[in-house]
Amino acid sequence: MAQSIPQNVIDGLRTMLLGSSNDNETSSSSSSGDLTPVDVVITRIMLTKGRKLPPGVVDVIFDFAEYWAHSSNEVDYIAEHSSPLRVNGQSPSENKFLLRSFPVGLTGIQGKKALAEVLAYDLNEAKPAPLKTEHDASYFAKLADYPTPKLLHPVRKVVFTIRSKDQGWGGEPDNRHTYNGAWTWFEAGLEKFDAEQTCDPSCTYDVRFKSASSVASPLPVCALRPLYP
Repeated sequence: MAQSIPQNVIDGLRTMLLGSSNDNETSSSSSSGDLTPVDVVITRIMLTKGRKLPPGVVDVIFDFAEYWAHSSNEVDYIAEHSSPLRVNGQSPSENKFLLRSFPVGLTGIQGKKALAEVLAYDLNEAKPAPLKTEHDASYFAKLADYPTPKLLHPVRKVVFTIRSKDQGWGGEPDNRHTYNGAWTWFEAGLEKFDAEQTCDPSCTYDVRFKSASSVASPLPVCALRPLYP
């Protein structure tokens, strides 16, 4: 059985059973409070091998408990800039890009360790350009250093948590404290990476080479192509 289980899963099981580990990354990820893909696989092994539960029953349990690995991206303008973000209508900036999530199926972006690089990925709007060649699924699968779901549609849930308000006046009295009758709204967009676009040392679009230790990312922001809206 050990030959079919990735080493990081074996290390995680050893940590659970023995209470100690030499793998700092495994220890820190388990104590962060967020489920990792390895955590999910370990729990699945414990239920199917230890408790002898059928895999189908384990899938149902996971779905009811929403026991899924996930990624999160967030921005707090008040905490980071000491003031809320204001977007004024009828101005060149009325359509404002707010935040980008990690690619579906990935819990992070390989090669982005510096804070400047992480923020650049999250907050930089993709330049409008036609998509020439898409990456195939195997390209993204190679970027994950953890077990990935075998489901046909592995995305189980998408959650948007937004705190905002309209300008605070105008509209019918019944629409007060709502977005009914307002000209403010949020849209979720779709982007894809262009396989023909690479990032070189002359590219400063997403702070790729901000430090000597930075390396070109396999998924650079400059390769993103907006499809919608």
